Amino acid sequence: MKNGFTLIELIIVLAIMTILGAIAVPNFLNTSAKARLKADIQSARVINDAKDLYENETGDILNTTATEIIKTLFDNGYLKKEYVSQTNSAVWQFEDKIIKVNITGCDESVKNLYSGLNDDEKLYIKNGS
Repeated sequence: MKNGFTLIELIIVLAIMTILGAIAVPNFLNTSAKARLKADIQSARVINDAKDLYENETGDILNTTATEIIKTLFDNGYLKKEYVSQTNSAVWQFEDKIIKVNITGCDESVKNLYSGLNDDEKLYIKNGS
């Protein structure tokens, strides 16, 4: 009796691993995109809270571009860092008196995540729809 695996056994194992990989990789990529989008939403909340605090303390109303607002808040010590978007192709946008994450230029996998967000999170997203 020989020790080892037959060619059929190896092919079956390889097929099973391929099927598992085909299932796992898209789920992993979706989870990564969702985590980056949630990080951007949380950053938008922090930036908007800092903006509100700045406006209340100084009496100045910040009404320029999102990039300039973030820089002003950072330069004046209201933010510990200048936030950049974690979501690929997303940018900060100042709209309706709040900083939002604009995902209009993102791929469909990121845009599809929008429908799964709750209303409080959607407040901080510019989806283009």
